[in-house]
Amino acid sequence: MAAADTQGRLTLWDAGGQHRIAVLAVADSTVERPALAFSADGSLLAASRDDGSVRVWETESPRLAGATLPTGDGPVLAIGFTPGAGELHSATAHPPLRSAQLTLDRAAADVCARTKGGATRAEWRGYLPDVPYRRTC
Repeated sequence: MAAADTQGRLTLWDAGGQHRIAVLAVADSTVERPALAFSADGSLLAASRDDGSVRVWETESPRLAGATLPTGDGPVLAIGFTPGAGELHSATAHPPLRSAQLTLDRAAADVCARTKGGATRAEWRGYLPDVPYRRTC
């Protein structure tokens, strides 16, 4: 179970609502009624933010910051996952409906496209000097 309050806290509780698991966000959103959604298997939780984005957490790793997905202009009116949690749909006034791919293959393809083929040998040495170089894309 998840509950949001007007202080910007989003708290994750056990299914019975008896034990707090984690506070996922502090001052992340002060929206009076943020949009919240769990994936069908409960492994992901999404919540709208004041800036019109959506933050997604893995419920098994609640201490991690979560990923922020832009959704468009204006507040998020509603969010929901596809049955397999491969996509997150969000509704805003403009554009009315957006989808974000959440699969690992899609994420890897997006990273490779943004980095134009992955890290060069020089970049690898700069960021990972103790790890042998390998092509990532």
